[in-house]
Parts: sequence; C-alpha cells; structure tokens
Amino acid sequence: MPASPRWPTRPAARWPACTNRRWRVERTGAAAGPPRGLRLSPDAPLNRCTSSRRQRRSPQEAAVAAPLSIRSKGLPMRACSLLVCGLLFSSFAHAAETPLERHQLGNWEADIGYAGVVRDGDTLHVSGVPCRGKDMPAAVQACYGELTKILQRFGADSSQVVKETAYTTDMDALVKAIPERKAFFADGRYPAASWVQVSRLFNAEDMLEVEWTVRLK
Repeated sequence: MPASPRWPTRPAARWPACTNRRWRVERTGAAAGPPRGLRLSPDAPLNRCTSSRRQRRSPQEAAVAAPLSIRSKGLPMRACSLLVCGLLFSSFAHAAETPLERHQLGNWEADIGYAGVVRDGDTLHVSGVPCRGKDMPAAVQACYGELTKILQRFGADSSQVVKETAYTTDMDALVKAIPERKAFFADGRYPAASWVQVSRLFNAEDMLEVEWTVRLK
C-alpha cells in the first residue's frame, strides 16, 4: 500500500481560520490533510469560515471587543445609547445634589435677609462688603482688607478672585484710589472687574461696596 502523502509540518497558528482569499474552511474527519482536521477549498464561493476549535483572543483584542459586549447580548444600538445617557445624567444629578453652604458674617445679615458668603462646590460668592472712611483711599483699604480676611477663612487669597463688582457713589474718587486697590492683588493677578456708580448705597454714609466671586483650589 502506498504511503500517505506527508503534509508539511507547520504550527497550528499558521493555518488561518479566515483569510482575504475567500477560503472556505470546513471541518472534516479525514486523517490526511492540514493539522487539526481542517480542509481548505479555494474554489468555494462563500466568504465564510468555521473551525473545529474556538479562536483565542489576545488581551488587546479582548479590550477592543469589550465595548461591543452589550451589542452581542442582543440590545439594539438605541438601547445602548439610552444606557450611556442615563449614566451621564445620573452623574450630573449626583453633582446637583451637593447642598449649598451659607455662611453668616454678621447678625445683621439674618435681619436683612441675605448670606454673607454662599459656597457652591469650589466657588465662593461673597456678598458686597460696604465701607466708609474719611476719603476713598481709606474706604478702599477697609473694603479690600475685610474681603481678604473673608478669603482667609476659606484658605484662599486674592489671586483666586475670578470676578469683582464694585459700586461707588463717587467714581472719580475711586479711579484716583486705584493704587490702593492694586496693592491687594499680588503679582498683578487681577480679576475680571466691573465698576458702577450709584446715587447711594444701603447705608447713606457708605462710599464703596465690593463683591467677589472666588474659585477655591
């Protein structure tokens, strides 16, 4: 009996489960043939591949295929999108549940009906601090000195001031007192600012009122 032809010895990994040449891979029980009981038919018109053993994925391939695991379980794309949106909205809702912190700086605030400082996460909203003095430079030093003390209570400084709004009854005098104001901002780290002249403040004797918005680190 003539000896059976010997197939070339190749590692099992060299026999592809599916190639670009439109091979049809069928399972066969014949003793002779490619390793692992595979028979390759180049004439088959089908672009289909089957194998007698399951292919193993590398860790990199498994990581890429992980996001598609939901689709493999039969969930449509719309359901997957709704699931992702639900997770995003739940994270936003959790952030919105963080309560506001209201801090009273004096007994008169409750009588009038406002909070001296409101903390919203990492943002401080400091109510206007009214000041008076013999002149505008003295009022500026009083206002900004008090605001600096308020920031120190929260471990912050003037470099973290994001927005400033100042109300004054004498804009010309405030402009002349700019050097006194700039002294409270080290290294030229000035905030966005708006200055407004008004006819009077809450107390008729006050000359200046300054409010700050501060970002905590």
